[in-house]
Amino acid sequence: MATVIKYNVSNNRVASKILKEIQPVSTLIPESRKSCRISYYDTFDWRLFEHGYYLMYKMRTLQLRQFKDEKIIAEAEYKADTQNPFWQNIPPGKLAKVLKRLITIRALIKLVEIQTASKYYRILNNDKKTIARLDSSVYKNIKDKTDIAHLFILDILRGYKNEARKVISIIEKQNVKPHNRHILIQVLDSIGKTPALYISKQSIILQPHLPATSAIGKILEQLFDIMAINCEGIIADIDTEFLHDFRVAIRRGRSIVGQMKNVLPPQITQKLKSDLTFFGKATNRLRDMDVYLLKKDQYFSRLPKDLWDGLLPFFDYVSCERQKEKKKIDKVLTDRETLDKITYWKKVFTHPVESNTRQAVNRPILAIAQKKILKKYNQVIQLGDQIDKQTPDTKLHNLRIVCKKLRYLLEFFQSLFPAQKINRFIKQVKFLQDNLGDFNDLHVQQLKLREYLDNISENHEQYIRISAAIGGLITHLHQEQLKARNNFGQTWRLFKKTDFRALFKK
Repeated sequence: MATVIKYNVSNNRVASKILKEIQPVSTLIPESRKSCRISYYDTFDWRLFEHGYYLMYKMRTLQLRQFKDEKIIAEAEYKADTQNPFWQNIPPGKLAKVLKRLITIRALIKLVEIQTASKYYRILNNDKKTIARLDSSVYKNIKDKTDIAHLFILDILRGYKNEARKVISIIEKQNVKPHNRHILIQVLDSIGKTPALYISKQSIILQPHLPATSAIGKILEQLFDIMAINCEGIIADIDTEFLHDFRVAIRRGRSIVGQMKNVLPPQITQKLKSDLTFFGKATNRLRDMDVYLLKKDQYFSRLPKDLWDGLLPFFDYVSCERQKEKKKIDKVLTDRETLDKITYWKKVFTHPVESNTRQAVNRPILAIAQKKILKKYNQVIQLGDQIDKQTPDTKLHNLRIVCKKLRYLLEFFQSLFPAQKINRFIKQVKFLQDNLGDFNDLHVQQLKLREYLDNISENHEQYIRISAAIGGLITHLHQEQLKARNNFGQTWRLFKKTDFRALFKK
């Protein structure tokens, strides 16, 4: 089996010196040269990296490879004619199928584009037999023409490891040591990018005895960071998840401010609520349009093909409305006053905030988290136990809201509790929340579709087709809503199967 050793050479001068010193010891035969451009892609939230993959584009071919062993998982010929491609833009085949599973609705973003210049050599012994091959490659950043790395890859043929020791000694004498660092990581380092740096979910590690105001400040600081980071992607319209993450941060912010209103000073609480409400209202309709477009294939799949024509005007309307809303949100997010709001709150929570009361400032976050979570958990149990088949839909809606607040509390403070237990409880709450969320979403979709249909004139040339399609879709959604409602009983029993209240008692 061949032995491959990688070296990161500091610069071209050192590389030239090594090659010159190898020549008297072993015959160095130049074989070929090769130059090519390579582009690396991932999603904004590093979904490929998180799964141990990277996507590279070179010589009109996209390759999905594993980091650990460079194994090609899938590849496809591809014309790079889309700036931020989705999996749907990849030619049908294995690569498109794998990317669909890994990146779902996110777009691929070009991380960096590099130029490689490689020289290949054979290294011969005194018997003129090849004992190794050497790849000397220089990597440059195409954008600014700077050198990123100079790598030597020494591929020692089987049975010649001892004879190659002289070559290894010459290389390492120049203070060049073997390394296994992936070239992509080196490239990203050179441009100041850190893989997996962006995390849309709460990731604050809190200490149990941290004062409550400091803990809430850290959480809110991260939420405003998430909002700020996603602004550029919303404006560039790269994919819909930028707006989604932006809005989730808003909802989480409103939730913690509302549930911790006695911790922060009243003047901060009031202004914070006002600003978060402003951002939420400004983005509501754009998100609604995004959701309909994301459900487009699902909607068509719910109808017979002969009704599809009746759905096309609806999606034309949605696309048109989205364009209008996109222009509005672009104005909002490029407005100096709007940007100042986000910057202001980031600065506010960078430093400890004065508490509302002396009691709050002296109270550790663990005690407050336990109290708030236990109270909300009991509220969920009380509401859920009252629901049966005859309960009005509004009761399920109320339970959904309380569940969401409970889940946010659990995610805010999960670092304060044993990981295995709290993660299990969060999973259990999410299971219940998904059922209630599906029920509510299906209800809202029906209302919006009826509203759209009510605004279509009976004199419209396609009124009959539109009515048939929308009516059929509403019927289908109603049936799914009834199914979600019927599933609640079983979902609730599973939710109550394990009681977690002891986890939050002092």
